[in-house]
Amino acid sequence: MTLPGQLWKSGEIVLNNLDFNVGTDLPENAAIFVKLGMYDEIGKTKLLDVPGLPQMDHQIIQIQGLGLNDLYLDEFYTLDTLDHVKQQKQGNPLEIKATWLISERAPTIPELIFSLYSESGDLTYKTNMNLTKNTTVLLLAAKTYLSETYVLPIPTTLETGKYKIEITAANNDVIQNSKFFSSNIQITHRERNFDVPDMQHSLNTTFGNLLSLVGYDLHYEGKLLNILLHWKSINHTPINYKYFVHVVRNNQVYAQIDTMPNNYQYPTSWWAPNEILTDMVTLDTSDLMPGDYTITVGLYDPTDKSRLYITDHNHNILNVDHLAIHQLNILP
Repeated sequence: MTLPGQLWKSGEIVLNNLDFNVGTDLPENAAIFVKLGMYDEIGKTKLLDVPGLPQMDHQIIQIQGLGLNDLYLDEFYTLDTLDHVKQQKQGNPLEIKATWLISERAPTIPELIFSLYSESGDLTYKTNMNLTKNTTVLLLAAKTYLSETYVLPIPTTLETGKYKIEITAANNDVIQNSKFFSSNIQITHRERNFDVPDMQHSLNTTFGNLLSLVGYDLHYEGKLLNILLHWKSINHTPINYKYFVHVVRNNQVYAQIDTMPNNYQYPTSWWAPNEILTDMVTLDTSDLMPGDYTITVGLYDPTDKSRLYITDHNHNILNVDHLAIHQLNILP
C-alpha cells in the first residue's frame, strides 16, 4: 500500500493492484479463489457487515470460473455454472445455485424469469427475480465472479413426475433466444397425513387463516411434561413459522419452548393444504414452584417476531395472538 491505513479518510475508497506469481500447473478449467484479509500487530481484523457488526476475518473472491456453461445473458453477464438437485420430494422449495461472470461497469442488474413446466408442457410455476440483490456489482471496475442462490417456492401440491426448469431474461432485446437455460428435475412422492387423529383435547383454533391447532394430548413422565400438538394447514403458508409453548403464571413465563415442526425438518411452507402434522414438545417442570399455571401456544414469523392472530370461523382476525390450552397444577 502506498498510503498507510492510519492516513485514510473515513469513507475513502482505496484501490490496490495485487500481482500474484503462480505456478504453471494452475488448471485452466477450474474454479480459483483468492482469500483476502487484513491484520495488524494484534491479529486479524474482522470484516464488518452493513450495520457495522463484526463478521468473519476474511473474504473469498473468485477469480476464475469453471467455464462449463459459458452462456451469455447479455454483454455484461455470463453464466459460468448452474446447479440444482436432480430429484426432490414434494413440498421442498427448489434451490438453484449459479455463478455469474460480470464484466466491468454493468449498467443495470437484469431480471430473470424462472418457469417450471410439467412433462405435458403445462406451466406449473413462474416467478421473476433479480439476478442479484447485491447492487455493488454496478460499481465494479473489473470483471468479477458472483455466486447466487435462488430459492423458488414451487407449489407444495405438485404431482410427482418429471418437470422442466427454464430460465429466461425478462427483457430479451439483447439475446436472440428467449430460452436462456433449461434443465430437468424429478419430483417424488412425500408421505403426508390428511386424517385427524384421535386426541384427548380438541381445539380447532385457527391462526391467521393459515394454520389450525386441531387439538393436543398431554401426559407426564416424572417431571417432564410431554405435549402432542396436532396442527392442520388451512391454506398454503408462504412463511416458515415457529411456534411457542409457554408455561405462564401471573403473566410471567416460567418455562417455554420455541421451535419449528419436526425439529426444524418440516417447515410450514412445505405443507400441503389440509395436511395434518403431529409434533411433540417436552417441558421440564422440575424448577417450577408449586401452584397453578397456564399453558399457552402461538405462532410467529422468526424474521421479525410478528405473531399470527387467532381468526374466528368467519375468518375475522381477533386481537388475540396466543391460545390458552391447558391449566397445569404443580404440587409440592
